[in-house]
Amino acid sequence: MGLGDIARDRSEFDTAQALYEQALALYQQIPDPYSIGWAHRRLARLAESEAERRQHAEAARVAWTSIGRTDLIQGLADEFGED
Repeated sequence: MGLGDIARDRSEFDTAQALYEQALALYQQIPDPYSIGWAHRRLARLAESEAERRQHAEAARVAWTSIGRTDLIQGLADEFGED
């Protein structure tokens, strides 16, 4: 996921998205809800459509709900305007 962050910071958005998707697939194999949520949040930030953004934000919320991370869920609401 860190490589995706670097690509995003360099405005290489297609590369960042591909790296985040690769990280997400790896985190889902473990599974690691904390990191799954962060991968989805980063993908939501790069989403090209509102529907895709909502889908990733909701997936992050579900992942973090499963581990009781209400602080991160609140962060989603603050960033994306959703509860």
